[in-house]
Amino acid sequence: FFVIGGTSSGVCPAGADCLVPTYLRDGARYDPMTDRWSTIARAPQDVVGYPLSSPQVAVLGDTIYVLGQKSLLGYNVHTDQWQRLPLPPGDPVLGFGVTGPSLVAVATASGSPEAITFATFPPDQGKWVQHKVGPGLRGNSTSAAGARGQLVLTSLANSPEGSIWVVDTVDPATGEVGHPDPPKLESQHLEAIELTTSQADYAVWRGRDKKAWFLNLRNSQWSSVDLPKTLGGFVGSSSGATTFWPVTVSGMVAVRGYLYNPETQLWAATPAMPTGPDSPIVASGPDL
Repeated sequence: FFVIGGTSSGVCPAGADCLVPTYLRDGARYDPMTDRWSTIARAPQDVVGYPLSSPQVAVLGDTIYVLGQKSLLGYNVHTDQWQRLPLPPGDPVLGFGVTGPSLVAVATASGSPEAITFATFPPDQGKWVQHKVGPGLRGNSTSAAGARGQLVLTSLANSPEGSIWVVDTVDPATGEVGHPDPPKLESQHLEAIELTTSQADYAVWRGRDKKAWFLNLRNSQWSSVDLPKTLGGFVGSSSGATTFWPVTVSGMVAVRGYLYNPETQLWAATPAMPTGPDSPIVASGPDL
């Protein structure tokens, strides 16, 4: 388990005029077998994400990749060494992750929200390879997620009924665009996250008020569940706003603070977290 970067500045209250935070470059690793922490090498530059967000992180092989606002850094967990890497093309980066043997980044191109580009970074080549997206994207993409070897884009599109949210998929190998039959996502949707179960891989839109939506990427079928009226344990507060932590564990996903399994359609109650509600670090694995 690795903790990298952060800030030594105090929490800035919502709406306050606060100083630019002081960012950190140090880090530590925790070994659960020995129950010990140890320091790691300092990053070569500040680990800073886009405004109001944390850096994006992906793990491939023995390396932790940290994509910040102006840097892409790689940390090798065996050699305890950092390296600076070239930034992916496009800005801003909507999605960052792993597909097959490569990193993948989805971004807007030429400053136009309608122009989407994606690129792959095979570590053995050391450079980004830009790919063309086929025709058919239907709106201005606001977020991207990777699941089951596909890119899932959530976009705002115009329709006779006004602006609506639509979902497109992109095959990284071919750039082909797919149109899974979209539901009517909430206007204040949460971006898709990946959920892997024993039977299927899903892209999940967790919703805020009415429904959570699940796209089964093996057969492009949708399903949904009504959200509970109350809040479960995986809910916190950030700058005064309610935050739903994106926990996935044991084939379940946190929906409105409770864990839900789309295969069995069963819920699991979650007790309150034994921490304060403001911005805890929440990590999950296959079984815990």
